Amino acid sequence: MKGTLEADAFVNAARELLNQEDAVGAERILAPVIHQFKADAPVQHLMGQIKKAQGQLPEAERYFRAAIAHDLRSGQYYNELGLVLQARGAHEDAIKIFRAASALVPGLLMVRVSIVRCLMSLGELTEAEREAREYIAIAPGPESWTLLGTVQRAQER
Repeated sequence: MKGTLEADAFVNAARELLNQEDAVGAERILAPVIHQFKADAPVQHLMGQIKKAQGQLPEAERYFRAAIAHDLRSGQYYNELGLVLQARGAHEDAIKIFRAASALVPGLLMVRVSIVRCLMSLGELTEAEREAREYIAIAPGPESWTLLGTVQRAQER
């Protein structure tokens, strides 16, 4: 019991350092105890966020995938993985992950923006426009209309 409480204290300290934008310090605290949390999705996700903040995208991807493996229903974990894949240029894979995140958490609107951006990166502008219009239908506002405008500029319209 004492070891678990101590390990939890490390996790909490790492989370606090990451919130203070000290990813290096957060990793130094979490790395020695991460093995105790192999099946703990929030802790795997936390390490993924730490790695992402450090620009270590392959490692971040690995931890986000581990978090998903232990909690298949968290749309946020899928979204984070999608962002890493997008940053790595794996746009088709990112779109699949973003669609899973959207199915799990339909209100997670940034996922729709990410899908449109991935489609644009792939040159699939017609599909990007369709997705942008769906975003407007769900959440009409300056952000969604601006996104559609960005797609239409890319289409030279």
